[in-house]
Amino acid sequence: MRGWVGSLVLVPLVAVLWGSPLELGVRIDARWLLPPLFGAWLGLRAWAGSSSFAAPLARRLLAAWRRLDPLVAASLIYALLFRPPESLLLPLMIWLAIAGVVALFDRASGPVLVSLLTALLVFGVAVPRGFRAILVSKIASTYQTDVDHRLKPDGGQINSDGVRFRGESGDLGDEDFVVLFLGDSFTFGFNLPYASTYPQQFEGAARAAACEPRVRVVNFGWVSSSPLLSLRLLREVGYRYQPDLVVYNLDMTDFHDDLRYEIALRGVGELDFDSAAVLSRLLILHAPWAKGALPVLAAITERLRSEADDGRSRSFSQLRFPGPKERRFTTSYPLARSRPAIELGVMKNLAEMHDLVSGALAGEMALVVYPRHYQLVRQPRSQPMGRYVREPFRYFEEVAGELPYSVISLLEDFEQSPTWPLFFEHDPHWNKQGAVLAARSVLRELRARGLIRCPES
Repeated sequence: MRGWVGSLVLVPLVAVLWGSPLELGVRIDARWLLPPLFGAWLGLRAWAGSSSFAAPLARRLLAAWRRLDPLVAASLIYALLFRPPESLLLPLMIWLAIAGVVALFDRASGPVLVSLLTALLVFGVAVPRGFRAILVSKIASTYQTDVDHRLKPDGGQINSDGVRFRGESGDLGDEDFVVLFLGDSFTFGFNLPYASTYPQQFEGAARAAACEPRVRVVNFGWVSSSPLLSLRLLREVGYRYQPDLVVYNLDMTDFHDDLRYEIALRGVGELDFDSAAVLSRLLILHAPWAKGALPVLAAITERLRSEADDGRSRSFSQLRFPGPKERRFTTSYPLARSRPAIELGVMKNLAEMHDLVSGALAGEMALVVYPRHYQLVRQPRSQPMGRYVREPFRYFEEVAGELPYSVISLLEDFEQSPTWPLFFEHDPHWNKQGAVLAARSVLRELRARGLIRCPES
């Protein structure tokens, strides 16, 4: 029995339970590893028991297989369930556990094996699925369950528009200078109480600086948002807040998320724009005498839309879009490789956001680019900095002068901060000190650019 328990049972079982793909140069479903592995093992056993002159070699191969089996299984399970290679301790622990199970199977009696299989079903199937059901129900009570996954109103911190603001849009007066902060969990203030979040710290700093008119900040951030999703929210409800200034706070994961979300949204048709139908309505409304041209117009616009969609699909395929394990591709590869994906996703959506803000919303826009802990020399975890971790900052240094909105980098402020730590110990997000530093730094830069008016200190 030993020699196939790990590779031929545990690995496919894990793959079935989690439905995880395995990347071995190409993405394959790990469940399809079962037939060839099982067939190879049976063939090797038959060869080893034959009278063939090569039987001794087959027996040696079979013995080596048995010795390596726990390590192979541990490596495959680790690749399926985790993002390697952050630590070698985890695969080692998995290997030891599998080796123990294999050894026990060699010596165990029938009742012991039945007990082990029962425990495997309980803890490997029932418990994970029950936990997942509880987790999904918890998430569904807080977030919408579509691609946008916006916050649900809670009658307290989350208002009727699904933004983290203790109030409604109607509570803002014409005399207020309204600033909308857009971004993901850093902007939202993950693990921070309402008053300690970055947007609220910014509002407090602006009031302490006696900025005029009175600054009111509305937190449009939510967990795992991105420029694309923030743009969609801004289009729907932004006009209600009549913002004077919109600040988008760019996280290093936004580059991947924007591409992933656009692919998901296009897959369900939510980003399709039926230009033929819109133009037809306009033609009927403003030029009823030209109704005879509708069929020709519809054919032309449909052809243009189809070509645009084909071009976009080709663009995505040419990018060799990074998979789920490469969420930080912009900090893992040289800028020359990641630039096309940056411009096709984040930069395109930021350009559309600026057009919306400066046009329909009649306001100003600024972009804040902040570092993650692994991009700092003085980082909270003793890890060597990667070679390309600051490539996104280099990109914005190169293009800032060409953009129609201000770009504020917080890299230097975080690197030289006199206070430390700025991140939670076991969480990548800012603690209160990090939120305060970000708020004060952004206020200083906005004042220097004339986007907020405050008396000289």
